[in-house]
Amino acid sequence: MPATQGWNGLSEVERKRQRCNLAQTVAVDVADATASAFALWDPEDGNFLSEFTHDINTGANFQALSDALFYVEKNTKSRKLTVPLGLDSDCSTVTCGALVESPYLERSLDNIAINLETFLLIYEGGADFGFDDIIEQAGFPDVNQRFRDQVIAARTNAENASVGLAEQVKKLRDSGRSADCVNAFANPDAEDRSFSACNLAGLVKRVTDDLKIDFVTIIEVSIPGNVQSDND
Repeated sequence: MPATQGWNGLSEVERKRQRCNLAQTVAVDVADATASAFALWDPEDGNFLSEFTHDINTGANFQALSDALFYVEKNTKSRKLTVPLGLDSDCSTVTCGALVESPYLERSLDNIAINLETFLLIYEGGADFGFDDIIEQAGFPDVNQRFRDQVIAARTNAENASVGLAEQVKKLRDSGRSADCVNAFANPDAEDRSFSACNLAGLVKRVTDDLKIDFVTIIEVSIPGNVQSDND
């Protein structure tokens, strides 16, 4: 392709410059698309809300909305944490540092904190009716409280980490302390400050375990197909 001709001959600095330019272009495009999508929900604009909540669409859209919560399973927990940390079978080496998100900006853990905040926003429906209200009405307020506590605990870990994910993964690879990470993952309350991301992965797993069992049972929805084979 013309756009990539001569790529191998570019200096590392030039490659980074072009990657940054591309990232800026993509960011602007995503921001524009987000603004357009947001406007389409507005009752005074696209009014997609009326279509989304129409009786004929309720079942499919309710399932789709619950599916959105499972982003924390396949992405936040697996792709952003357990795979880079070497805790997932999708990583065939001690660690997979090349798969750390935002390695240059070092915002990996910040992004995870935002994922968890967004999860809770969808779960609770903001200030309006949400999944938590359905679970409350079904007689399981303890499940709601457990979700809130677990999400907040995980988000607090991500926000308070003193060492970035990329550095933790590198240190884990170089130190040969994989067993310590496995233990921190299995016992996330016993925090190992050297590898807080391993604790974080365990804290997020608590959320996703409840999501795959209590949530789908009480709400009466199905686990998304791309999550059903995930046994960790």
